[in-house]
Amino acid sequence: MNSTYWESLGFDSTQVQAEYEGLIEAIVQRAQTEVRTEKPEDWEQACYYVDPSGFMACVFIHKNGEASTNFTIHGQPGVTFYTFQVRPGLGVGQYLLPDPEDPNNVTGCTPFFLEYTDPLAYPVPVGEIDGRYGQTFQNYRLAAIAVNMEVHPSLESWAQAYLDLNRIEPADYLTALGDIESPSYELMNNIEQHLDDVHGGAILGGICEHVEERTNGITGNKWLYATVNQGAVKLNIALPYNIEPRPEPGNVIYGQAIMNGCTERWDEGLSKIQ
Repeated sequence: MNSTYWESLGFDSTQVQAEYEGLIEAIVQRAQTEVRTEKPEDWEQACYYVDPSGFMACVFIHKNGEASTNFTIHGQPGVTFYTFQVRPGLGVGQYLLPDPEDPNNVTGCTPFFLEYTDPLAYPVPVGEIDGRYGQTFQNYRLAAIAVNMEVHPSLESWAQAYLDLNRIEPADYLTALGDIESPSYELMNNIEQHLDDVHGGAILGGICEHVEERTNGITGNKWLYATVNQGAVKLNIALPYNIEPRPEPGNVIYGQAIMNGCTERWDEGLSKIQ
């Protein structure tokens, strides 16, 4: 992970890189051990930690030997999302949004990869990986953790930096900003041969609506919790405390981040321990 990822959650990247196992041990010691799944026999271990500042971590080991720790922050409710797991802890999915030309239908955005904070909520595919394993969730929680993001004064200044203004109208700037570009998605057609290459990294952005300081309950370090408008949806993003310039409402936040999400079922489980 880029060092900014850890700062975006209030950790010291140098310390994490030197003592990663110690961090995971500290999380496990604080974690809740209850898991909610129809097939617990598929997993050797799964526990989660909810930090007072609002980030969450899930530590898991699948029966196939794959182990990882995924982090997230609490996402915006009310999102309809279709997704399926490609390997333990990593999935691909897409927003399902009302069709502007037919309110009775939905249209899917371009799919992207994301890390799951609740990997036990989805089947782990066996054999060919495709939509047979997909599920649609009506109140999915999506969020992002910044890896390398920047702040622009306005939507217009962002458009001047990144768009061909001869080919796009101002009314379409926000739609272009709200597109989530997942570099790993180009490998989806041969996903079985590229399971070690795909990841939840994405290029994304939005117009800042709200930003507040949070304090990591493990380290005492500060990080920023921001909500951005992507046009069709809103997204919460974790940012490093020392990002310059400090984002304000109306600014554009844009760049590389790790997408992550969890189901409404997991959200219900978390609410019982908060």
